[in-house]
Amino acid sequence: MSWLVDHGPLEQAVHLSQVAWRFWWLRGHAAELARLGDDFVAGSEDLPSFQHAVALTRAGFILIGNGDPARGQQLLEQTLPLYRQVSEKLGVLMNATVLATLGHLAATRRDYADAGKLLDHGRTLLAEVRGDDLAGYDRLQYLLTAALLYNCQHDHDGAAQLFTNGLAVARRAQDWSPLLVSLYDLALARQAQGDLAGAAEHLQEGLALAAQAGDETSAAYYLEVLAAVAAQQDNPRRAVRLFAAARSILDAGDRRAG
Repeated sequence: MSWLVDHGPLEQAVHLSQVAWRFWWLRGHAAELARLGDDFVAGSEDLPSFQHAVALTRAGFILIGNGDPARGQQLLEQTLPLYRQVSEKLGVLMNATVLATLGHLAATRRDYADAGKLLDHGRTLLAEVRGDDLAGYDRLQYLLTAALLYNCQHDHDGAAQLFTNGLAVARRAQDWSPLLVSLYDLALARQAQGDLAGAAEHLQEGLALAAQAGDETSAAYYLEVLAAVAAQQDNPRRAVRLFAAARSILDAGDRRAG
């Protein structure tokens, strides 16, 4: 992939990353994947607008997942004018997904005014896409984006329903990756509703699935949320054990990537 980045064609490097990214994620090499994402960004300016935007989006999400939300935000912001040049449903949906993510990041920074603008814009765009006309992964992406927009705007009941619908689609897809995303997001929605038992149930199912798939990174993130739920349930000893286990997995992945 590094050779393709240097000598081209870059499209083949991006395609290779799309079919191989699970290796890095499964084995806890998120830091190495983030470095490759930076390589794609550096050479993607000559790609057509949509492909350039997709390369930036993938790199941005990788950086956010690898603990660098500031850099990830910068890349996602660069995609917005590029997606506006695309009229197809997938481009509009991707634009809404990026806006939902940026709105979530703004909310975590307590910049609620900016978060509100981003999320409102995302919901306006999403209204242009008829979810019933989508199928497969596009349908799942639509449901997860809509749920994230609802959740960030504190409509936790609406978000939980959408995440539940997304989970049903993910189960039919019989693919662990969207299923893990759906279980994780639904658990967060239940936690926000105060349904700690329901959140723990989804997290435990997801943790078992991650272990079965050998997905170390997702297992660590599931353990972190389980630790937070245990703390809310006044079980600090369990919370500390779970959080320590999560950090151990993530630190081991960082050492391997280094």
